Amino acid sequence: MPPLTGAAWVRPTLRLIPWWGLALPAGAAALVGLLVRLAGSGVPDLVGVAALAATAAAAPQVLEDPAHHLLSPVPQGLRRRVGHRLLLFLPVLLVAWVLVAPLVVDGGDSAASVGPLLALTAIGLAGGCLAARVRPGLAAAVGTAIPLGVVAIRLALEDRVARADILDVWIDHPRATAMVAGLVCLVSLREPGSSGFRPARGPGPSVIRAASEVV
Repeated sequence: MPPLTGAAWVRPTLRLIPWWGLALPAGAAALVGLLVRLAGSGVPDLVGVAALAATAAAAPQVLEDPAHHLLSPVPQGLRRRVGHRLLLFLPVLLVAWVLVAPLVVDGGDSAASVGPLLALTAIGLAGGCLAARVRPGLAAAVGTAIPLGVVAIRLALEDRVARADILDVWIDHPRATAMVAGLVCLVSLREPGSSGFRPARGPGPSVIRAASEVV
């Protein structure tokens, strides 16, 4: 199978991306926000933060790589395949949030802005990439669960933990958080062959000859 060059990777990559994972939470969040606003009341902060978590949790689903074992010998490695998917997926995710946010977020809620969205997305991707090193089949599930878990823990401990706690680092420092998490994901997706690894070769002729003499 020849490596995909130019823009030839776009169409097959579009088919591999689980778009439903973004469409469902975005549609549900927009519907909830619209109903709350039609009822004439303000949207609680809980709705905005929960919608942000569900949107961020859609990104790690691109780590699902059912053909990993089949494509592992191909020059186009996992890092490139995931990079291609993110290149197509992340702009759509941002557009979806820009469209949904006015319905679920009231002005002043910094936790539900684009910066924390990208930071929380990067945290989920980093967790999924780390899981892919051990169990590739669980990468998407682990990465999807992390943003939901981070926000759930934050909401559960919001009244018990100081605002400056590490639970809010992705809100207070979204750029640094996204950079660190992105670096973790990038390093975790490194293929074994990229660090000088070479597949083991069979025994040389001298070894085979010596073995035959012993037998």
